[in-house]
Amino acid sequence: MNNKKQCLQLAAAGVLAIIGVSGCSSSHDLSQATGSTEYLNAKLDTQPFVVPTGLQAPQFNTRYYIPAAAAGTSKEPVGKSVNIEPPVQLLPVVSGSRVGQSQSGALVWYSSTQSISELSDTLWSLMQQTLKVTDSSSGKQDYSLATPWIKSYTVQHNQVRSKFKVALKSQPDLHRVGVELTTVAAEVFQKGSWQGISVNDYAALQQRNTLMNQLAFNYQNRLNQQLLKAASGSIKVQAGKDSSELNAWIADAPYEVVWNRLEHLLPALGFTVTQAQQSLGEFKLEYKGSSLFSSDKGKPLSALDSGKYRLLLGDLGQKTSMTLFSKESTPLKAETFDKLTPTVVSAFAKQNSIKHQ
Repeated sequence: MNNKKQCLQLAAAGVLAIIGVSGCSSSHDLSQATGSTEYLNAKLDTQPFVVPTGLQAPQFNTRYYIPAAAAGTSKEPVGKSVNIEPPVQLLPVVSGSRVGQSQSGALVWYSSTQSISELSDTLWSLMQQTLKVTDSSSGKQDYSLATPWIKSYTVQHNQVRSKFKVALKSQPDLHRVGVELTTVAAEVFQKGSWQGISVNDYAALQQRNTLMNQLAFNYQNRLNQQLLKAASGSIKVQAGKDSSELNAWIADAPYEVVWNRLEHLLPALGFTVTQAQQSLGEFKLEYKGSSLFSSDKGKPLSALDSGKYRLLLGDLGQKTSMTLFSKESTPLKAETFDKLTPTVVSAFAKQNSIKHQ
C-alpha cells in the first residue's frame, strides 16, 4: 500500500508540474532564446581612427576580415528568429534495443526472445499503427512500405508533413530486427501553402525521430501489458539451487515476470520492501510476521523470525532463482528453507490481483 501511495503522490506531483510548466510557457516560448537582443542594433563605428602625435599607426591585419555578403545571399535567422529547441534524439527505451547506423534514415535495432518472424510481425504491425497507415499484401513479403503524406508534427507553429519509406532489417545471427524510417520528401506549411524543404531540415528530422520514438513507446507498452498478464497468472515454483549452489526457489518464468510479481507478492507475505534494485536483482526486506507464514494447512510455521532479509534473484533464461539471506548475508538453513518452501510455492501458484493498465 505504501508503494501505491507513493506512486499516486508522484503521479499527482508530475501532473501539477506539467500543468505549471504548460501554464507558463508555450511551444513558441520554448523555441525562442530569452534575454536581450540589443546586439542586433549594434552599428560599426565609422569615426576616423586618430593616432596621437609621436605614435605609429597599428598595422592593418586582414586575417579576420569578413567580406560583405554577395547580393542575393539568403539571410539566416538571428535574434528571436533563431530556433533553440533541442533536437529530438532517438530513444532506445526498450530493453535490448539500440540505435544503429543508417546512411539514409533513422535505424533502431530490437532484440527479443520471440523468433525473428514473430518479432518482425510485431514491429511491422506497431509501425503501421504508429504511422496510421495500412500495408498492402505486396509490401508484407519484404517488410517495406512507402507512405503517403503524414502530417503529425508542428515546429514553431508551422505544420510539417513528410513521406517516408519504412523497412525492416533482420540479423538472425544476432537475433535482432531493425526498423528503419527514411524521409523521402518533406514540406512545411507557411503563408497559406505547403512549401518543400530538405529531408535533412530541422523540422523534418524532428518529425521522423518523434515517430520512431513513438514506435518504441508503443512497443514498450505492449511488453508491459504482456509482463503484467504473465506476472498475474499462476507461476510454478519448486525448490532447487541457484548459480552458487545455494538453496533457492526456482520459478518457471523469466526474470522480469518474477520481479514484477514479487513487487506485489512480498508485501502480501508480510515483508516491507525497504529497497529494490532490479538491475542487481536485489530486494532488501524487513519481516515482522505474516499470517501466510504463520501457518500452512493448519500446521504452525514459525521458522522465519522477524528481522531484516535480502532476496536475490538470478536470471536463468526462461527461469528465475530466488535466494533468501539474513541481514548478515547468511543463507537460510536447510531446515528453514524446507519449511518455507510450501508457502512460497502456494503463493506463486495463486492468481495475482495485478491490474492491467
